[in-house]
Amino acid sequence: MRYARAFTALVDDKNLPSALTQLNAAQNIICGARAFYNPVVPAEKKQEVINEIFKDNKVYVRNLLLLLAENKKLRLLPQITKDVQDIADKRTGTLRAEIFYANTPDAAEQKKIETALKKRFEVKTVAAEYKEDKQLLGGVKIKTQDIVIDGSVKKSLEKLQALLEV
Repeated sequence: MRYARAFTALVDDKNLPSALTQLNAAQNIICGARAFYNPVVPAEKKQEVINEIFKDNKVYVRNLLLLLAENKKLRLLPQITKDVQDIADKRTGTLRAEIFYANTPDAAEQKKIETALKKRFEVKTVAAEYKEDKQLLGGVKIKTQDIVIDGSVKKSLEKLQALLEV
């Protein structure tokens, strides 16, 4: 979290979305190249490659990558990127949610779900990712932050079964 806080302290709100996009792209490239994690490859060589590959990126993105390479901390990049996203979401009042459904909710239902989430979590926007889950039978299950809201038919049936077994 320390690297993410330092990074976001350098980036103003206007540039944060593009910096985050670049950071995500850098993460995908670096995580896909084993040489960045190889202890035999010197940090200086990794920094050379980073400078070449990311020369067109924002200076603060490149500098973060160079610092991580120098300190042998590139393996932390996925967590740092997630932490930067969390900080950006807090700044912008955005809630990220995964919404699982058995039957695809129409636009009106999606709007209703997102409006309810905005109200419950007191945020400006909801970045919802809808995913089909045929095991639910019906209803929806919402995962956000560390909270799961299970309004599925499957969960209701499990509760009913537990009551009847008592």
